[in-house]
Amino acid sequence: MPTATELAQGWVDAANNSDRAAFRALFAPDAVVIDTGRKFEGIDNIERWSDREFIGANMRIEIERIDTKSDGATLHSKVHSDGFNGRAKVEFTVQDGLIHRVHI
Repeated sequence: MPTATELAQGWVDAANNSDRAAFRALFAPDAVVIDTGRKFEGIDNIERWSDREFIGANMRIEIERIDTKSDGATLHSKVHSDGFNGRAKVEFTVQDGLIHRVHI
C-alpha cells in the first residue's frame, strides 16, 4: 500500500508526465479536490478538473519538500503551467493507500 509521501510523489509524477491514467489511479472513487474554494467531488469530476486546470494546463511541478502528517502529507512546490505559476501548497488526506482529499 503506498504511503502518503509516495502518493504525493505520484501526483507530481502524473502531472510532470501528463499521465491521466496514473493520476486517476491515485484517488479513491469518492475523493474530493478543493482548489481555491471550488469543490470537485468524485473521480470523474476530479478528472474533468485536471483535464482543464492541472494535467490539461501543462502543469509542471518542482518539489521543494513533502511533510508527512498522521493522515496524509503536505506538498510544498514551485509550479509552472498555462495557468498558475508560482509556489503552491497542497494538502493530501490519505486512507487505505489512496488520496481521499486534496486541498490546494
